[in-house]
Amino acid sequence: MDVSRAEASTTRYRLHRGASATFVPALDADQQRVVDHEGGPLLVLAGPGTGKTTTLAEAITERIVRRGASVDSVLALTFGRKAAEQLRDRVTARIGRTTSTTLSMTFHSFAYGLLRKYSPADLYVAPLRLLSASEQDVVLRELLEEHPESVRWPTGFRRALGTRGFAREVHDVLARAREKGL
Repeated sequence: MDVSRAEASTTRYRLHRGASATFVPALDADQQRVVDHEGGPLLVLAGPGTGKTTTLAEAITERIVRRGASVDSVLALTFGRKAAEQLRDRVTARIGRTTSTTLSMTFHSFAYGLLRKYSPADLYVAPLRLLSASEQDVVLRELLEEHPESVRWPTGFRRALGTRGFAREVHDVLARAREKGL
């Protein structure tokens, strides 16, 4: 259909606020037991894609909305930034408001915050800061280059040392070791 220029310039759009119903996920019995947990230590073991983030978001929402917990009293720690962001987004969507406090963060960000808050200012030469993922890659690739302080890799690995893929694999091994507390 060919719309004339005059007709196109008179087209108007209006914003319409729809119903603000928030999606409430259906939980299975095990997930509901986590949400209903009264307090104290609780270990939840589950594989990838089993609904851990959904369960945790619902448990936090339960405590804030139904049990009256202050948003300021909630802190969920995750291994990755993406998981922390997803959890924060899901909870704020479920409670229907944003929060002024950090609801979830990575273990690393939490530890960094503790160091910055409680370590003496003159303890380190330069201010502490977390490296971004790209900065981590640069440092790791520098460590993989041959120089007096570098690791002595077997001859068969030397050609791979300068490749992005090898650096990524070493990074992944280090991340898994860190997650296991090694």
